Amino acid sequence: MSPESSLHLPTSTTHASLTQPTATLSPSLPLYEGVEQDVRSSSTEGSRLPSDSAARRKVVADLNKAILKFGVDLYHTVLSGPAVRSGMTRHNVLFSPYLIASTLQMMQSGARGETGAQLARLFSLPTQQEQQPGNPSPSEDLVARYFARRDRRLFPDDTDHLRTGFTVQYDCCLHRDRRVLLKQEFEARLSHTRGSHSRQSESAGNSSRGRPRHRRLRSCTHDFVNDSVHQRWKMETQLVDAVPLLGNGASNETLPRGIVDQNTSLLLLSALGVKGRWRRRFDPTRVCEGVFYEASVAAADEEQRFAPHAVIMMHRTGNFRMADCGELEATALELPYKHGSRYLIVFLPLRRDGLADLEARMTAANLMQCLRALKRRDNVDLSLPKFHARGIVDLGSALSAMGVDALFRQDVADLSGMCNSEGAFVSAARHAAAFRATWKGRVSRSGPRTSAPEHEKFTVDRPFLFLVLSRRPSALLLLGSVRSVRPRFKAELLPAPSR
Repeated sequence: MSPESSLHLPTSTTHASLTQPTATLSPSLPLYEGVEQDVRSSSTEGSRLPSDSAARRKVVADLNKAILKFGVDLYHTVLSGPAVRSGMTRHNVLFSPYLIASTLQMMQSGARGETGAQLARLFSLPTQQEQQPGNPSPSEDLVARYFARRDRRLFPDDTDHLRTGFTVQYDCCLHRDRRVLLKQEFEARLSHTRGSHSRQSESAGNSSRGRPRHRRLRSCTHDFVNDSVHQRWKMETQLVDAVPLLGNGASNETLPRGIVDQNTSLLLLSALGVKGRWRRRFDPTRVCEGVFYEASVAAADEEQRFAPHAVIMMHRTGNFRMADCGELEATALELPYKHGSRYLIVFLPLRRDGLADLEARMTAANLMQCLRALKRRDNVDLSLPKFHARGIVDLGSALSAMGVDALFRQDVADLSGMCNSEGAFVSAARHAAAFRATWKGRVSRSGPRTSAPEHEKFTVDRPFLFLVLSRRPSALLLLGSVRSVRPRFKAELLPAPSR
């Protein structure tokens, strides 16, 4: 039996403890998995699994729970930020809990004192102890293996999407002033996570075609003192080249003017873009104009708070896993990708104005409860808008609000496990994420199904919450909400009629 097989969670028809194995696995459960493939692949990694499987199970379970909780807490923090508080109710929220956690774990491995302790508490990680360089404790080694195995499989090489139909574009970079010198052991750790590629690609920072595989965090050197304007442009170019899904305007939003100056020490920048083909495509002949209701700030009448907007609506009739989430006052639907272990989960509020209540009620526990309750329902009429979502998060402000502020304070930050330079601190941390949903996917051999009056309908015509999940390996790739759908309806954006 796989050492993590005891982490399987039951479906709605099976009841089992987290500590007891069960043969039934909910396909989209992101946080608990059997890792038979991880075990088989360990021989190719050139390292052996820890002999203490119980310790490994505990680390995996604890980290899975901690990352989900971190994602929900960060979501609430972002939601209370100035963009939403000021009345910009059409502000979409989107970020990658897993990518942020993976990046911060690398930073925590080089932090000491209260700086490291704050990062460790964020994910219940083991704190860095005073020990010989390159000789981590067993628990630290387990944490490093957790992220390393997932990074290799979640962020494969650039040709993997041709086989799986699931595209992940990403970039994680620690931009540093040339006065900040990294320690050899920390640079070696970065090189180890990047594979055996030359360091030339690190400094080049060109397009994703030349990027090292399985990179968790790369480092780039800049002259912020004498050339901060050009260095900001250089970072923008690298970001857009690595994650084209962000679009042309993302670089200015991610790195606004003034964020880089002659006093910048370290700047932590991460981004993730996701798109994919569905396991069963939407019928191109049923892609047409539809309606999505968005909140109108100017509306004085309660009845007119949500105004209809014309969008491209995709339709499909089929069998889907769904759940009624009473505590969230929403219905969840799972939409599988062509990739065998990637899923989109849509949480649709019962009311047109129900997203705010859903967000207020959302916790890691009730999200898991809803995912655990997913069960197949037949003949469901699904209507989903084609949409592109993008989110920018000021991680420095958000993490500081969550109690992780030492990393961003020059007089407090202790990065002595990472840098030889005194006074090094993270001047800014920014995160960007992008997601696209289209009608493309596998063609069903049974042909398109037609809608019928008795079919259950799941019409996404109002603001909603969504997750992008991986089961093997378990990871929460994206967490976000859509209040405003783009692109708007244009006839020229519809699928070309088949001949």
